[in-house]
Amino acid sequence: MNLVSWRSRRYSSLRTFVSASLLALILTATKVPQAIGKITIPPAPQETAITSITSNASGGKIVYAPVKLDGQELFQVAAAEASEYRRQPHSFAPIEMRVNMYEDNLYQILRQGFDPKTLQISFETSDSLTRVGDNLLRLPNQIKIIASDLQELPEQHIATVTHLDAQIHGLSVQELAQQWKRNITPALIKAQRERQPGYLLRLGFMSGGIFLGTVVASLLLTFWQKRLKAQWQRLKESQVSATDDLLTNQPETLASEETAEETAEETAATDYPQIAAMEPKMSHERLLNANNLYRGLLQIIHLVVWLVGIAWIFGLFPYTRPIEIWLHTKWVVMAIALGTYLVIKGSAVLIDYCLKKWLEKQALVPTPFQRQALRMVTFSHVLKGLLSFILASIGILWALSMLNIPIAPLLAGAGILSFAISFGSQNLIRDVINGTLILLEDQYAIGDIINVGTAAGVVEEMNLRMTQLRNIDGRLSTVPNSNITTVHNLTKEWSRINFTVEVAHEADINQAIALVGKVSEQMQSDPEWGEQVLHPAEVLGVDNIAHTGIAIVIWIRTQPGQQWAVAREFRRRLKLIFDQQGIAIGVPQQSLWFRNSLDLIRTQHNREDVT
Repeated sequence: MNLVSWRSRRYSSLRTFVSASLLALILTATKVPQAIGKITIPPAPQETAITSITSNASGGKIVYAPVKLDGQELFQVAAAEASEYRRQPHSFAPIEMRVNMYEDNLYQILRQGFDPKTLQISFETSDSLTRVGDNLLRLPNQIKIIASDLQELPEQHIATVTHLDAQIHGLSVQELAQQWKRNITPALIKAQRERQPGYLLRLGFMSGGIFLGTVVASLLLTFWQKRLKAQWQRLKESQVSATDDLLTNQPETLASEETAEETAEETAATDYPQIAAMEPKMSHERLLNANNLYRGLLQIIHLVVWLVGIAWIFGLFPYTRPIEIWLHTKWVVMAIALGTYLVIKGSAVLIDYCLKKWLEKQALVPTPFQRQALRMVTFSHVLKGLLSFILASIGILWALSMLNIPIAPLLAGAGILSFAISFGSQNLIRDVINGTLILLEDQYAIGDIINVGTAAGVVEEMNLRMTQLRNIDGRLSTVPNSNITTVHNLTKEWSRINFTVEVAHEADINQAIALVGKVSEQMQSDPEWGEQVLHPAEVLGVDNIAHTGIAIVIWIRTQPGQQWAVAREFRRRLKLIFDQQGIAIGVPQQSLWFRNSLDLIRTQHNREDVT
């Protein structure tokens, strides 16, 4: 794609978006009807938060719930709990009926309109006779709260204060009525003011500014995310290139062989000091995990920016304020989800950092430390996956608890479900068990060259469920751990070259054996190759005499994974010194005998004499 055309299309789309937003804002501002102050959009349906408290005098429980106006709680009403309504479809509890009725009354007042200067909240009391000792006292049983402005708004019933309402607040009916009055009056005046055209116009401009700021912040975050994504892509490509270079350097001598062990030898035939070869891979993984952490952090910030912007805009308008309040109640759950995601990403970076510091403190040349380093790399991979699962589970349980969802029944149900699923996922259980034994017994680690019968190659990735092997052709084989019954580890602790060379029958065999030992000594004293050879070579001597020549066998113990590189160099040096000393390499031989006619007649006469 042409960069100039891409930028022009991008800026064109941005200009179109901004123009459409401004046009919508202008049309909204200029087309606000003058009667909007008397029009009220009912709030979005929401679940009534019903709470149960101690029993009342009749033995039943009292439940209470809030009455809200534009999402803001004004007061709480109570009612006796009734369970019969739950048995009937499309029925409401008495407490829900009270809440819906009182909220409808409030919005009805806003629809009719009123003069805020003359708005009055009055009471209408209904008394009841109550015996106190030997006397009968007339006490207020219920108080109706009525709103009126003596002009546009006739007397409008808002709510009724009952003895149950007073009981849950620990107040008298009169005191509670006064408290409700102090809450209702400013709430109605504020709600009417927020519905005036001029006020809505100012809110429209304010919300447009908030939206524009959110878009600008979103574009900046998107720009940084794309940069990090491009960096992540370059890291992945360089990681693949490093793997390709490793596989390209393999010898082609055994490329036609089909056995798994020969394929494994090809894979490790390069100069492959295990830790030195693993360092680029670990470095790439550290950079990739850090990149994932930064990208995850930007994604969280991006999401939070939009959530805050949307919640801010929703909170400005009375019609959408319930949504903003609902979002506020879910902040904790969203914070748990985003925090868990961020902690999972950060845990991978922390594990990589600790592994890097540990490796820096170890001497990587001695074999025991090298083996420990490989085990630590393997355990770090498994630990990342296990830690991600644990953190995700904790985050889910924490979020459920914040939503007031009982966790114990869920855990019990999950236990029963997992027990039932276990019968259908026995292979998975075997994979995990076998993977755990592989790790504990150190059968192999990431970076080892292994042969498991069905596949062979470098262990590129492993966890409790499966193992991934990369062969000379770049083919990635994924083997379930339950299928791994026999492991041939070609690079654990130390490796050995079982080297055989055939010399011609005419060659001086003692001189040839001496030259083989001399070459091995030279390699061990060489600064470049001496570190790869662990012990002096063992020249076993003549192993076979055949028509192809005389076979001389030598064993050379090397660093893990270095047997093929040392063997290549040993062959090269041995060929050069054999050529210098006139030692010929053995070749297949075949003799042909030619007889004349006299010999044939003589042989025939001998046979006749015998008979």
